[in-house]
Amino acid sequence: MDLIQRLVLFADIVEKGSIAASARSMGMTRSAISKQLAKLEQETAVRLLNRNTRSMSLTGPGRMLYEQAQRIRENQKETEALIAELSQQVSGELRITASMHFGRYLLPSAIRGFTERFPLVTPNLQLSDQASDIISENIDLAIRIGNLRDSRLVGRKLCGNPVVMVASPAFLSRHGNPSTIRELEHTPCVIYESDETTVDNWVYVEHGREQIVKVQSSFKTNDAQLLLDACVAGYGVALLPTYTVLDEIKNNKLRIVLPDIQLKDYQSIYLIYATRKHQPPALSEFLAYIQLWIQQRPIPLKEDLLSDS
Repeated sequence: MDLIQRLVLFADIVEKGSIAASARSMGMTRSAISKQLAKLEQETAVRLLNRNTRSMSLTGPGRMLYEQAQRIRENQKETEALIAELSQQVSGELRITASMHFGRYLLPSAIRGFTERFPLVTPNLQLSDQASDIISENIDLAIRIGNLRDSRLVGRKLCGNPVVMVASPAFLSRHGNPSTIRELEHTPCVIYESDETTVDNWVYVEHGREQIVKVQSSFKTNDAQLLLDACVAGYGVALLPTYTVLDEIKNNKLRIVLPDIQLKDYQSIYLIYATRKHQPPALSEFLAYIQLWIQQRPIPLKEDLLSDS
């Protein structure tokens, strides 16, 4: 392993938080990682990390070297991307992180079509509603609800994100169909909750002004599929993106609640990626592909669901 490789390894140790975690991600033994770290400290003649059995932190010189290692790794990626671009071969791993709803309901179909066209690309899809540092985590593309404010990143709007209120026929038989949105304050509802947010303030528009109804929770989850399953099972009314309930409404497993209410859409869905002079060909092709894919399969509006119900 040469100096450049040791610097990239050092950056990985810092970002993973431990030698053990870095060893797992790099496919190396802990002793091999430790030896390379010791050699790097010998070459620099300074201690780079303060570490004990429980924690690890950068020293002053270590932080300076880590920042340089990040730049070296990014330059390496750009060089690899340039080489791949010059060879005109769309191949390699494509690392994507996406929000739970979009990633679970729409992305698999898009990725399948993309890999049929580019079989040498290996997708690596990670689903999470928490924002990722796509540069330090070596992620090629994030598909997120809402744009990110980061000068190192490019944000490109992919599509809107309309929502609809739904409930199962069995639930509506037991509790009745709400006649006003204020009744939801006393109606069991299924809501999304994560470490970062709780979606129990549902926003609607009345007489041109945004209004909020705070709903009563009967079931909370941070999992997109479980949220839908709980609604179908009759736990309560749910506020969901329209594309997640299309089949359930067609099959009469769910019905639209208060269809005349104008709900405020969730924030639009964005493609977010790092600014690079030489973009990996797999990423460039996927960006073009998914934008065309979504144009050919537009996100359904509430009116589309009403015509299917």
